[in-house]
Amino acid sequence: MHIVVWSWILFYGLHSLLLWPRLQAFLLPIFSGKPRYFRLFYNLLSLLLLTLAVAMLWRNPGERLWSRTSWTMLLGAMGVLFGGWMGKRAFRSYHLPVFLGLREEIQMPLNIQGMNRYVRHPLYTASLILFWSALLVWPTASFLAVCIITSLYVFIGYRLEENRLIRHYGEAYSSYQQQVPALFPRLRQSVDH
Repeated sequence: MHIVVWSWILFYGLHSLLLWPRLQAFLLPIFSGKPRYFRLFYNLLSLLLLTLAVAMLWRNPGERLWSRTSWTMLLGAMGVLFGGWMGKRAFRSYHLPVFLGLREEIQMPLNIQGMNRYVRHPLYTASLILFWSALLVWPTASFLAVCIITSLYVFIGYRLEENRLIRHYGEAYSSYQQQVPALFPRLRQSVDH
């Protein structure tokens, strides 16, 4: 199980480290000073490390934690589908060619539409739902470790992302932070009669 844990820590660690502004500034000249090429490298490296981490998990599932039942399988499958749907909807807020590094970055206004009306980081929320739901379908010790590591990454990663967004959007993002929760939507309060 150690190799599984370290492969996921490597994936998430490099994923976050490469977004550190000082490291990006240091590496940018390697990519002819073009953020687009750095973004493409970042995504390809992330895909490679994710593939490695998933392969390590697949080869080393660890012991089964509980017996699956029809109900846990159904609940898990529904959660995975919902998390996948939410992630797909969240991606609509991104300019995908720019996000992947296939086009030059463009100055985008702060997006507070779509899934971003409910949570500031819908991709992170979707990831949490997807991973923890998948644990119901594949209840192994290694996958539980991956769910815990993923949760830690999300809670650290969204805070790092918040700092970047505040630097980029300033007061507009600070105001947005006050209105919309980070990961979990607020339940509507009932209206008093």
